[in-house]
Amino acid sequence: MPDSTKHNIPLRVRNLIKKAGTNKPKGIADYLKIRVRVADLPSSINSFYVTVLNKKYICISDQLTEAREQNKAVCRGIGHFVLGGNEEEIEYFESELYNQLLDDDLYSVNQYLRIG
Repeated sequence: MPDSTKHNIPLRVRNLIKKAGTNKPKGIADYLKIRVRVADLPSSINSFYVTVLNKKYICISDQLTEAREQNKAVCRGIGHFVLGGNEEEIEYFESELYNQLLDDDLYSVNQYLRIG
């Protein structure tokens, strides 16, 4: 695990979610003015991240059919734009952001089971 104290990744993820008003990766991308596009990519590429004419894009493969795969790709892209180039920190950021999404989904299921 990377040195999370260097960039305090868990705190940065929580603050980003709070500012964006959502823990959904695509909602956070919208907040950060990052366009998410689905593209026909080679099978060896799940996603890529690029800035063109000061516009940020996360392109995900149309072969990523599961929401889990798509969300993880968007989380990773957000990590690239927020943190820069340290791959180990980006992976940690991706997992922190994705876990926040899962935690919220599990909370919703638990609330539904209590009511139902």
